[in-house]
Amino acid sequence: MASSADRDVLSTKLTVSSVKPVNYDISLHGLELDGKFGYKGKVQIELQIKTKTKAITVNAYQLSILDVQFVYNGADSQPASDISYDEKFQRTTFTFPKEISPSQHGLLIINFTGTMNNSMAGFYRSKYKPTVEPSKSVPMDGDDHCMFSTQFESCDARRAFPCFDEPNLKATFDFSIEIPDDLCALSNMPQKETKAGREGFKVVSFERSPIMSTYLLAWAFGDFEYVEDFTQRKYNGKPLPVRSHGAMENWGLITYRTTAILFDEQHSAAKYKNRVAYVVAHEASELAHQWFGNLVTMDWWSELWLNEGFATWVGWLAIDHLYPEFQVWCQFVTEAMQTAQQLDSLRASHPIEVPVKDALEIDQIFDAISYLKGSSVIRMLSNHLGVDVFVRGVSDYLKAHSHGENQAAMNIDVLEYN
Repeated sequence: MASSADRDVLSTKLTVSSVKPVNYDISLHGLELDGKFGYKGKVQIELQIKTKTKAITVNAYQLSILDVQFVYNGADSQPASDISYDEKFQRTTFTFPKEISPSQHGLLIINFTGTMNNSMAGFYRSKYKPTVEPSKSVPMDGDDHCMFSTQFESCDARRAFPCFDEPNLKATFDFSIEIPDDLCALSNMPQKETKAGREGFKVVSFERSPIMSTYLLAWAFGDFEYVEDFTQRKYNGKPLPVRSHGAMENWGLITYRTTAILFDEQHSAAKYKNRVAYVVAHEASELAHQWFGNLVTMDWWSELWLNEGFATWVGWLAIDHLYPEFQVWCQFVTEAMQTAQQLDSLRASHPIEVPVKDALEIDQIFDAISYLKGSSVIRMLSNHLGVDVFVRGVSDYLKAHSHGENQAAMNIDVLEYN
């Protein structure tokens, strides 16, 4: 495994200046819904600055930075004297004329513009054909109607707003967006307030999120209806929402492809019932990920298999508990484990834990080795220890590292203790 010093990442570079994000306050407005699909944004990032510096580097991709200023302790401010771009590594560096002294309360304010793209990454638009009369303000893209949502895993939050887009640089998030009056906006947290915007628009703001990685932030707006429920756990005295929009485990706003969750008892093949149950249970990542990945996040993408392997195993475990008649562990062996072994027999195979130097390499390991071989190893370990012992050890680990980061060696220590 490569050490953190071998990574070309912000979290390593930040050890020099010790810049740490604490909270993001993101507001989006000026949405161009007439076919241009541009938008304006402002992000205020509360920072801890532990040692003096004249430059701050963030991730940004396919955004135009309009202006930047740093506010020191809520009073003195200075605009950036230089803005430089590193397109290869999707970074932007702001240099300031005066040295920034150590502080617990620095505020980096960035005004920018972006595009609601059609690439299914970042802040993007999706086309659909309505089956009922749509709201009047639903945007059109050619002959199709549009809805808008986000997909930030693994490193596409930087497409939507400038940020420290790495999993171990966690922070809390405040989010607001200006949308047409007759459309609906959703985000990770419950709505905080709705107020009037420009003519025909409203500004919807949401409660502050738990501390989390940038890839778990999410929002969506469109001609929606939605189902909302709340967990038993509370955050800041309020229950956490779970909404349903493959799938993505955004904290409090889980999103699914319609083909992954729709099942018709009269017409769908029986095997799809198993598939739907698994997708919902895995995403127990898209619900299991709320613990494996969200509550405790991998320290770096090298530990991706801990996220996806655990969530995959828990997904199968949940189906076995809910539908024992499915006999899913036989299916796991014939489908998941054998697929993993087949891929693992190839010369191009790789270990479940792979050194990742920078974020742009990550997509290469979102594969069956990380998911299926990872979950097979976890199943083997759980069977060796006994599922009850294994689950108790994992539960202890999650409680001990709540809102923190995850490493494989730390998991083994807890399991050995149990």
